Amino acid sequence: MLGLTASVALGMVTAAPAQAAPVPGFKGGTVQWYANGDTVTVRDTKADGYAFEVSISVHDTSGSHMRSCDTSGYGQTKTCHFDYPEGQQLEITGLLNGKGAIHWAGTAYVKS
Repeated sequence: MLGLTASVALGMVTAAPAQAAPVPGFKGGTVQWYANGDTVTVRDTKADGYAFEVSISVHDTSGSHMRSCDTSGYGQTKTCHFDYPEGQQLEITGLLNGKGAIHWAGTAYVKS
């Protein structure tokens, strides 16, 4: 019984996983944003010959702290970890990259 009590107690002190916020408005892929840890997960959802990627920057005129996270094509998912100043509005721009061209796939805003 002591082992069961220790297991239950241990389970109660483990941290809950960070909550992802789906970011709507992108074509050709999905974006999940985790404000706790400034982490983004991108997934290419369309077999169109383009890789889905995002660029993320602090939303200001200088485009400071710009970072990118890209997949390698259809069905692929990638998670990227960044470090932005707390409480900043970030601009996420989706891009479709391939066939010798880059196309806009949407823009959304999140908080760091």
